[in-house]
Amino acid sequence: TSIRDFSITIKEMPMPGIGTQITVFIDEFELVKQFIRPNLEMIELLSEYTVSLASQYLLNYQEIQAQLQSEDQSGTGIF
Repeated sequence: TSIRDFSITIKEMPMPGIGTQITVFIDEFELVKQFIRPNLEMIELLSEYTVSLASQYLLNYQEIQAQLQSEDQSGTGIF
C-alpha cells in the first residue's frame, strides 16, 4: 500500500543565541516544532524521530480514510 497526495514542509527559523526552531508540516498539519542547537547528534536524533512520527501519522491517516470510504460509512444521509 502506498500513501500519496501529501506534502511535507520543513520550516527553519534561526533564533540567535538559542539555536534554530524547526517546524515540520504534513500538508497543513503541524507535526513537530522543536528548538535545536547546532549539534550533529541532536539533529540526527530529531530527524529520526520526525521520520518515525511522520510515517505513523501517514499510516493512521490512510487507515482513517479507508474506514471513511468503507460501505459502513457511505450512504444517502437519510435516516
